[in-house]
Amino acid sequence: METGKDVNNDIMVVAIVGVGGIGKTTLAQKVFNDDAIQGGFSKKIWLSVNQNFSEVELLRRAIIGAGGNAKLAGNAKDALHRALMQALKDHKTLLVMDDVWDKGAWLGVLKIPLANAAASGSRVLITTREGRVAQGVKAIQPYHHVDTLAPDDAWSLLKKQVRSSGIDEDQISMLKDIGLKIIQKCGCLPIAVKVMGGLLRERGGLRRDWQQVFDDSKWSTTKMPDELNHTVYLSYVYMPSYLKQCFLYYSLLPKSRNFTMDEVVAMWISEGFIHGNSNHLEELGTNYYKELISRNLIEPDKAI
Repeated sequence: METGKDVNNDIMVVAIVGVGGIGKTTLAQKVFNDDAIQGGFSKKIWLSVNQNFSEVELLRRAIIGAGGNAKLAGNAKDALHRALMQALKDHKTLLVMDDVWDKGAWLGVLKIPLANAAASGSRVLITTREGRVAQGVKAIQPYHHVDTLAPDDAWSLLKKQVRSSGIDEDQISMLKDIGLKIIQKCGCLPIAVKVMGGLLRERGGLRRDWQQVFDDSKWSTTKMPDELNHTVYLSYVYMPSYLKQCFLYYSLLPKSRNFTMDEVVAMWISEGFIHGNSNHLEELGTNYYKELISRNLIEPDKAI
């Protein structure tokens, strides 16, 4: 990670900035779980902050993430600060604060305990939609901006995803007009385009299949949660029923660590999501996992 200094406390803050759904969280996860990062910090904490965060809850989750005992600290902010400082004392720490909307989540809640306890070389990585938040937390500049794709670049990405299914490239090129319209509905967001590519690959290479996706009324669904975009929702709607529970369960797993395919499949089986001959549940679960990868809905296990 790039380094710089916060003149007040030597805690270095790095910011990933971009619109919702563009892939900030995914990028932060890659940093958080990178092998080189793993060995560089003795404490790693991942906090999903969101708009309506509770100071007490944020501190409690930070204490738990640092290996401390949040229950003993109670609910008083000062006591929670002390508990977090005790858990972080002399540890080189990486704190990821995902989806930060208010600079107060860092400045008013977590900065003091980290500045007073974490070892030199500690880092904070925030993801935010707002440049003003990055400025407010005094993140080093330049910020890492994640931008939307130009239409032609988005089309190239979509073609790459669809082409991997073996559909003839000339056949795909014939669909560029409807493909560009679908891309516009994706907002030219890289992750949305990849997910849409996974959906179109499963639907097939006929114009009527693509037109059906473009015309789907789900694009107009209102009151969509901030963390869910229409592309992922559409992909879920078109997903076979046997995959839906598996995908929803996977999406709720903590982002603070990588889960191997074997771990995920074992959890699916224990939850009763995999049905079939008991001697072949692992094989069936592995196929489900790989199908979700094919749909660009989960990051593949490094071992695959």
